[in-house]
Amino acid sequence: MARSEGFREPGDRSRPHSWRAAVGACLSAALLVACGGAGVTPVLTIETLAPTRQVTQAPTPAPTPTVEELLAALRDPASAETRARAAEALGQVTDPAVVPALVSALADEDIDVRIAVATSLGSQGDAGAAKALAAALLSELKANSSSPFVAAAAAALGQLSGTAGVAALIAVLATTDETNLEAARSALKEIGAPAVPALQKALLTGAREKKIQVVNVLASLGSAGVKPLITALTNKDAKVRSAAANRLGYLGDRSAEKGLAAVLADPGMGLTASVALARLYRDEPSKLVHYLTATKTLHIYYGLLQIGASETVTALANALRQRGDLAMAEDFLNCGEPTLEQAAHDWAYAHGYQVVTNPGQPDETWGGGLPE
Repeated sequence: MARSEGFREPGDRSRPHSWRAAVGACLSAALLVACGGAGVTPVLTIETLAPTRQVTQAPTPAPTPTVEELLAALRDPASAETRARAAEALGQVTDPAVVPALVSALADEDIDVRIAVATSLGSQGDAGAAKALAAALLSELKANSSSPFVAAAAAALGQLSGTAGVAALIAVLATTDETNLEAARSALKEIGAPAVPALQKALLTGAREKKIQVVNVLASLGSAGVKPLITALTNKDAKVRSAAANRLGYLGDRSAEKGLAAVLADPGMGLTASVALARLYRDEPSKLVHYLTATKTLHIYYGLLQIGASETVTALANALRQRGDLAMAEDFLNCGEPTLEQAAHDWAYAHGYQVVTNPGQPDETWGGGLPE
C-alpha cells in the first residue's frame, strides 16, 4: 500500500514526517540562501576527500670511506677543506698507516688542516708522534705565539703524556696568549709527575713571568709539586720565592713548614711566608706560637693576627715587648684586640715613641682573615 509522508500542523497527532524529508528540506533551504534565494536550482555535489599519501624513499647513506680513500684525501692538493675533513676522520681510524700520514701532514700549509691533524694525533694516542708534534708546536710558536695551532698541539701533547713534549709546553709558558697558556698548563698538569724535573729546571732560567707560570703549574700537580716549590723558596727572584710560598700555603702540605719558616725574615717576600704558614695551621694556630721566640721568625705574628685566635694573644703581646720593632708595634696598635693594642702603647713608651691619634678608621686586622 502506497504511503505518503509530509509535515504535520501544530497539534496534529498524525505520524511525524520522515527524517529524510526533514534533512532534505533543511539542505534545500540552506542552498536557496547560499545561491541567492528562490528560483535558483541548486546543484549539490558530494565529494569524498581522502588524505593523499606519498611514499618517499629514504636517501641511501653515503658509503664509509676506506682508509686508503681518507689517506688520499689527506693529500688532496686542490682542497684544504677536504684535507682537514680527512685529517679529522683519520683520528677515529685504527690502522698502522694513519699516524705516519698525520705526522707528515703537520707540515701542511693550511692552519685548519694542521689543527685537525694535531687533534687527531692526540686522539690516536700514539706516544711516538709526540716528538714530531712538539717540533711543530715550537715552529709555530716561533712564527706566531698567538696561533691557535699552539693550543691544539698542546692539548694533543697532554693526551699523549710522556715527557717528549714537556720542553715545548714549558716554552709556551713564556708567551702571553691566555688561550695558549691555559692549554699548556692543562697539558702539563695532565702529564703530571713526569714533567716535574723539567719544570723544576725551568725555574732556574728565563723571564720572571715564565717562572711564575711554572710555579702555578707545579702547584696544580698537588703533592707532586710540593718539593720543587719548597726548593723554589730559595730562588734568586724574590717574586718567584713569594709565589712559591703562596702556593705552598694553599696546598696545605705541612712538609713545607720548615722551608717557609726559613724565609720568614726574607725582606723580598714581605709577609707571604707568614700568611702561608698560617694557612697550614689555620685550625691549630697555637702550634705556630714558638716562632715568636726568635727574631728571625718573628714575622709569624702577621699571620697569627689575621687568624685572631685568643690562645695566641699573650704570646704575641710578650713577643712585641721583648723583641718587636716599629712595624710590628704599628700593626698591633690598630689591630682591634685590646691586649695587643695596649702592648703597642707599652712598646711605644718604652722606646721613646709617642702615639698619635689621626682621623679615620683603624685597620682592625685581628681575626680579619688571611689575605689572598
